[in-house]
Amino acid sequence: MVGIGADASPAILGRMLTERRASGIDDLGMAVRSMSAAWRAGAPHVAGTPAAIEWWYALTHPEPLSEHLRLWFENDNAVGWAWHEPPELEVHVWTGDAARDDRVFTKIVDAALDEHPGEELAAFARDGDDEGMRILLDRGFTPEGRRLSQWQWRADPPPPGDILLPDGYRIRSLRGPEEFDARVALHRAAFPASRLNVAKYERLSTVPHYRLEDDLVVETSDGSLAAFALCWYDPLRVGRTASASAVRRPSSSRSQR
Repeated sequence: MVGIGADASPAILGRMLTERRASGIDDLGMAVRSMSAAWRAGAPHVAGTPAAIEWWYALTHPEPLSEHLRLWFENDNAVGWAWHEPPELEVHVWTGDAARDDRVFTKIVDAALDEHPGEELAAFARDGDDEGMRILLDRGFTPEGRRLSQWQWRADPPPPGDILLPDGYRIRSLRGPEEFDARVALHRAAFPASRLNVAKYERLSTVPHYRLEDDLVVETSDGSLAAFALCWYDPLRVGRTASASAVRRPSSSRSQR
């Protein structure tokens, strides 16, 4: 556990920052809820959605969650988390106060540098976050020239009209674990470099926001799978939104069931 030294002033001790490794699925849920709270509060930037961190957890199977996720607390209140997957460090911080956010972010970065001495480490700061950029630059980070984009759309009514599909095609939910082999094959046909396998997908099915009814596929007339959309329903977020990714399987790959 990482914290502030015993000789810290009373003012600092009034808001003690501590870190601990995640120990199980309940801690994964705690990290997800901290993101949902930031979304509800209208934070200018949130590091991700439940889909992101729960997907990372699945892809790192069979490694334990404690290998990657660190939870950060201000006294007893969860204020952030860090996902360690060297060389990348993913960070989420939300206290509701920009100055406190910067302090937590600083402690997270310093703890990660201490945990990975001499190793390459990459971290992100959003455009316009001058203080976040300064914190990283002061610690020897250099701009890489790589940017990530984030796009959100609120799916307000009215719902879409009738969906036109070719004859014999239909959209349905995944039936259950008996289709994980076909579902993984579909994903890897769309993303050849993916590390996904059936064991990782089985772990995915245990995370808080995975629901079979939201794991959608397009079934062709011959019963094979041609496309997928995995939705992540988060009832704690504003408007009860969901995120989804959809990919059409190339026709040349349809024999890879």
